[in-house]
Amino acid sequence: MAEFEKKTSRGLLLMRRMSHLISLKERMLLFRKFVTADKANIESTATLITVARNRLVEDGYRQLSLLSTRALKSTIRVKFVNQQGLDEAGIDQDGVFKEFLELTIKQVFDPALNLFHVQLKGAGGMISHGTNLVGAVVTATWACRNAYLNASRRIKIFASL
Repeated sequence: MAEFEKKTSRGLLLMRRMSHLISLKERMLLFRKFVTADKANIESTATLITVARNRLVEDGYRQLSLLSTRALKSTIRVKFVNQQGLDEAGIDQDGVFKEFLELTIKQVFDPALNLFHVQLKGAGGMISHGTNLVGAVVTATWACRNAYLNASRRIKIFASL
């Protein structure tokens, strides 16, 4: 553990290839140390993004993709703009970040957006066409769409928040 904390090549290799040899308790303590150290380096300033409700994914991606990793880890405040172009009153000092994330994730995974294609597979690997979904395994496969070439990057940005 000490070698990994000092970031020696041997310690990093051990953690990368054989982390199962280190107890879960020690790995959790190490993870908490890294999170605490990472939080200490986070900027205390908040970033404000303005998002139109009818363009959540597009506006959110456009503004969040410009931010550095450090800025993405710091506080992000969201201001919604309605269809008339007027700012909406928000709680939490104009930041409704939780609502922004919920709505964005809901839109990104909406089947109508066609970013992902859902296939229902039964136990034998055959595609199930019936309405009985008990025991079916849902797998998502990437479906390309010309209007959203950078969609995987968008999802990674939102997931990293």
